[in-house]
Amino acid sequence: MARNIGRLILSLAAAVGGVGLFYWWQERNKRDPLPEVASLILTPDEASRTTRLQYGSLQICWKKKSIQAEIILGTSFAELNLSEPIAVTQGQCITIAEVQPDTRYYYEIRFQDGEKVRGAERIIPLEHLPNFRDLGGYETADGRSVRWDRVYRAAGLDRLTEEDQSRLMQMGVTLVCDLRTHEEAEADPDNLPDTIEYLHLPAKTSDNRWKVLAMLMFNPRQIQKMLPDLYTRILLDQNPHIFAEIFRRLAKPDGLPTVIHCTAGKD
Repeated sequence: MARNIGRLILSLAAAVGGVGLFYWWQERNKRDPLPEVASLILTPDEASRTTRLQYGSLQICWKKKSIQAEIILGTSFAELNLSEPIAVTQGQCITIAEVQPDTRYYYEIRFQDGEKVRGAERIIPLEHLPNFRDLGGYETADGRSVRWDRVYRAAGLDRLTEEDQSRLMQMGVTLVCDLRTHEEAEADPDNLPDTIEYLHLPAKTSDNRWKVLAMLMFNPRQIQKMLPDLYTRILLDQNPHIFAEIFRRLAKPDGLPTVIHCTAGKD
């Protein structure tokens, strides 16, 4: 009986402590509110970018200021008609109406001083994969930029339709690098055409997920500072062999274009 009473007291104490912790956490968050989700997205530098707007329009914006800019539009770099700009503007953005929803557009911006910027829509429109992105256009530390149509990142490819598979083959994709765990890859295997090589490189981490969760819970204002460090330590520092193998494959003559993906497309 005494043992049962002791267990009951411990259970009640744990419950009361849990309720107290919950209310303490709520009060703390009133003083230290969580940052907006959008503020956690780190956007790399790029000379220009596109945005799909409502009502079937496409917006193209660029960093460079110029008295005048000409915009040339096409469905590939090879198909850009350099002698026929679709618009001339004095601003740093242009909105193009009535573009096709299932077509990816490429563009060239020509400035008055002769400088040119080429780019493309980052998101490739696939039927069941909304998070398939081109990594081209990002500026590098030495002032150059990543080439378009070479490396893509995506979420899991288990829901690819036949039309999506055809699109990947048309894009010339030769290799898919899967960073998911063995359990994730076995539960939802990639649905790839036979012409594309599959390379499974499961990323591992020794970080205690509960420790990380506690860090984020009790330091809400530090999330913006902590996330880049967590990604660097968990993904890069603990998996150097994985990224070394990816770069070895990318350096091969037949290593591009390549798709690198995890489960949700955030890695």
